Amino acid sequence: MFFRLVPRLILAVLFSAVVLPSLCQTAPAAVETGARLMVGAGASAYHDDFYGSGVMEGGAFWVNYYPRVGPDLLRGFGLALEGRDISMNPTSTQPSNLREDTASGGAVYSYSSSRLYRFRPYVEFMWGHASIDFHVGVPHYNHDTRSYRSGAGGFEYRAWRNVWLRGEYEEQFWQRMFENPANYTHSGIKMRPRGASLGVSYSFFNGHHMHTK
Repeated sequence: MFFRLVPRLILAVLFSAVVLPSLCQTAPAAVETGARLMVGAGASAYHDDFYGSGVMEGGAFWVNYYPRVGPDLLRGFGLALEGRDISMNPTSTQPSNLREDTASGGAVYSYSSSRLYRFRPYVEFMWGHASIDFHVGVPHYNHDTRSYRSGAGGFEYRAWRNVWLRGEYEEQFWQRMFENPANYTHSGIKMRPRGASLGVSYSFFNGHHMHTK
């Protein structure tokens, strides 16, 4: 599913980059000067890093809030929330019921500049909680939860007015599996799920803090 969506999303980005700027030349461009709320959803492809090999797919959503206060350099800082459900298309070497659900929150920094035109790169540092379903042949043990931290980077591209296309790469660092999280012995298994997401965001503006150029 995810890989079938990638060509379409790439074509959408290229179309937007070529066609939409010419359409916008006759209309004033909105400039964000107040708080901004970004809400979006998309598709993800992740290496689960649990057992076997291969990439699984699923859905993702995110919410970013930028208060835009303080000096210009600091106005790119904001708060981020993300969630994913990686459960589709396991390979033959992976447990058939393998599923990784994650929810996290943390800090995001987004950089915008007229030199970057419609592109806006960003980085995130998140802390979250993960739920995993699996089958390893142990009776009555097919589910567990772990805390994790993650780092991510990507870009947003303003396709049309308040609509942004988004691409992101993330790497997660889970608490060790198969050991008591309250009693670390370093005997468990390290997990580093990682992957990419593509999707669409909608930007909500504070109308009292907008002007045109």
